[in-house]
Amino acid sequence: MNTIEEQLNALRKTAMTAGEKDAVRSATASYMGEHPFFVRKHGVGRLQYGTSNDINNHYKVIAKIRMTIAIIIALLLGGGTSFAAENSLPGDILYPVKVHVNENVQEVIAVSNEAEAKLQAKLAVRRLDEAEKLAMEGKLSAETSADLKTRFEEHSESSKEHRIKTEESGKTDAAASISSDTEVSLEMHKKLLEDMEESKPEMKGFLGGILDGVRVYLKESGDNRAEIETKVFAGEGSDEKAAAEGVLSAAQNKIEEAKKYVEKQKANVSAETRAEANARIDAAVAAVAEGKAKIEVEAYADAFALFKKAAREAEMAKRLMSARYELNLEVKTGKNETEDANNEKSDGTVEDNANNDKNDTGDNDGNDENNTSKGEDGCFVGGCSGQICSGEKNVITTCEMKSEYACYKEAKCERQPDGKCGWTQNAKLKQCLSVGVNVEIKIGTPDVNVEVNGEAESALGL
Repeated sequence: MNTIEEQLNALRKTAMTAGEKDAVRSATASYMGEHPFFVRKHGVGRLQYGTSNDINNHYKVIAKIRMTIAIIIALLLGGGTSFAAENSLPGDILYPVKVHVNENVQEVIAVSNEAEAKLQAKLAVRRLDEAEKLAMEGKLSAETSADLKTRFEEHSESSKEHRIKTEESGKTDAAASISSDTEVSLEMHKKLLEDMEESKPEMKGFLGGILDGVRVYLKESGDNRAEIETKVFAGEGSDEKAAAEGVLSAAQNKIEEAKKYVEKQKANVSAETRAEANARIDAAVAAVAEGKAKIEVEAYADAFALFKKAAREAEMAKRLMSARYELNLEVKTGKNETEDANNEKSDGTVEDNANNDKNDTGDNDGNDENNTSKGEDGCFVGGCSGQICSGEKNVITTCEMKSEYACYKEAKCERQPDGKCGWTQNAKLKQCLSVGVNVEIKIGTPDVNVEVNGEAESALGL
């Protein structure tokens, strides 16, 4: 585990791309426009703060000041995947920054009920992600489990409240989309948590309460989604057939996306996981066929519902496979005899498995180190921070936290024109490596002094 000093060094040298800076500035300007705030002199040596709606609301003023400070700090530190705290888990030194700075800034930017409903649903799922990662590492405790369950329920309730307001404002389609996406996410996490209880029996006592909460909100989301979809269809009036056919097209696109994803990832996951994904795709195809039959007899409402179901099943196939891969839950670590037999050509020879399983990093002994992940064309990502792209597995390096290492998280490790493995130097990677903000925050009393690239940028009195 990285030391506190190393993690603080990461904060001081966190890189932020020009695009990320523009996005934060744009969001900040948008928020300021939506929430005008002014300061005027009132009496001798006194400043009065206020808004156009409530000049004397002291608590709103304090909240706005704090959020402004949070936005400034987030702007200076960085955003997106380059911000070190985003990957932190409960118990890590940067976790409070993740939930009290990063997420608070996101809440400020979410100025509409629709945006807030989506954000709170996202944060609810994020708490489930954290619980699952800790469980897979054997680090989930009773205290952390209870805290994550409480936070999950608070985010879920907030999302529901804002989704209801979204629907009441006349945005029925948006409300239906939020409910449907929430249902898919919760269904996926229910399955993952159930599997973890079986594969990690020592974690079952800590996962049970969270799983119970997921089941409650999953049922609620499903019921709500069905109710709103009925309203959406009823609002189509005389265009019922066109509405059903429009959803059919969307469902077919989802199915094709899922098929392509499963095909691409088949070498990276277990046969059981592939079978599960294909079963959901088959269910989606069956729902489409049934929906088409309903159109033939002009049962458009039933067809509409079936096509929506098909889209959800296809999306579940893709998300569940991706989640299992990320969590290393049922990920394939080696080829078995059945797969070797399937690789035989019709002339009795065996195809080169290096070409068939380009992303397979598992040896038959299953002893791959945790610092190796999959690249392309027989290339592997290694090193303590995932900064090395080479043709060798299990490359070990010293553990150093450098801002440029974050750039490689979304970069492509593959064969280069010279035949050697390396990071593909596209425009995005080059920009990330060349643009950075070195930030140093010195916390004193009573000021927080912020230095950018070694020069004092501002001082915020707290």
